[in-house]
Amino acid sequence: MVSPRRSARPESTVRTRAARDPDAPPPLSTPRRAGVLVVVSALLLSIVLAWGGSGSRLVADATPTPTPAATPSGPVGTASPVPVGPPPTVTPVIIPLDDTLLTQRRVTITVAIPEPGEALRNLQLRIYRNGDLIMDPVRVRDLTLTVRNVPLRRNVNRLTVALVNAGGEGPRSEAVTVMVDDRAPRIEIKEPADGSVVNGSFTTVRGVTEPDLSVLVRNPASGAVATVVSDGRGVFITEIRLDSEANPIAISTEDAAGNRTSRTIDVVRGEGVAEAKLALSRQKVKLGDLPLSINMRLDVTDPNGQPVSGATVVFSISPPGLPTETYETVTIDGSARWDDVVIAREGAVRGNGWVTAVAQLGAGIAAAVSTKPFTIE
Repeated sequence: MVSPRRSARPESTVRTRAARDPDAPPPLSTPRRAGVLVVVSALLLSIVLAWGGSGSRLVADATPTPTPAATPSGPVGTASPVPVGPPPTVTPVIIPLDDTLLTQRRVTITVAIPEPGEALRNLQLRIYRNGDLIMDPVRVRDLTLTVRNVPLRRNVNRLTVALVNAGGEGPRSEAVTVMVDDRAPRIEIKEPADGSVVNGSFTTVRGVTEPDLSVLVRNPASGAVATVVSDGRGVFITEIRLDSEANPIAISTEDAAGNRTSRTIDVVRGEGVAEAKLALSRQKVKLGDLPLSINMRLDVTDPNGQPVSGATVVFSISPPGLPTETYETVTIDGSARWDDVVIAREGAVRGNGWVTAVAQLGAGIAAAVSTKPFTIE
């Protein structure tokens, strides 16, 4: 008997995981497989893109480049910049100086500051001279500041101060003017010459300095002291008594600022005397010719033989029988005159009379006297 035919496809001998492992989870269904495939594909795509953008650099330099840290714009340790406020609004004041005429080129000033309305540590003080900043700013520690060694210049110095903070400079103070005069006044001695011989107990001291200054003249040898004020041209003249021999004469002056100048000249007292010579236009007249006039002239030289100007001269005439007449004048270029002196007829008699002239030179010089006879015949 013939058996029924079986299928030509043999029975598979492959066994499923479930057949091999009864505890395995059931296989994924077709929709779940599709979802897993989509997720895996997306993950692979992102890896490929990332590798394509930086893969070559990462291979060349495996160590990442650090990102620079941001540099703060404000002070170290400050998270944000400190805001800058307005400049000071108060005006400092320079206390008036005791003396504004100085001989030195440094001065100390005191500055008073009104309540500034902010911390003093934020403020500094600027000092100006004639509009120019002349010192490093001074830190403000108190409402009253003493600033030493403020530099000055010769002549005029207009000092001002101002407060300054981070916002700028505030208003400047009223100016205080300081004058600097550090030059000593000059003295030029015109008379007497250094080392000269003066014939007399006094000598004239004449010179030139600055106008309107008090000039002190001293002679330690005789103990004499004289003071004179120079005129508007600076000229001064005075007399000083001499000792018998050497005389060191000191001349000094001081200006308003306190600058002092002195000069010393040596003078020797001589033994000479002044001389006077009298001349008459007529020394003899006839009684019958009266009345008539005569002229007189006196020539005066000092002990050094030089003509004297400004000497006081007194003429006197005593004709016989007539009263004495006098006349006073001064010498000009060493000469003094008395002209047109009338000799009257009434009362005149024959005989001898006298004409006398006395010259006073001053400066301790003895008077010079000259006498001539006058005769009526």
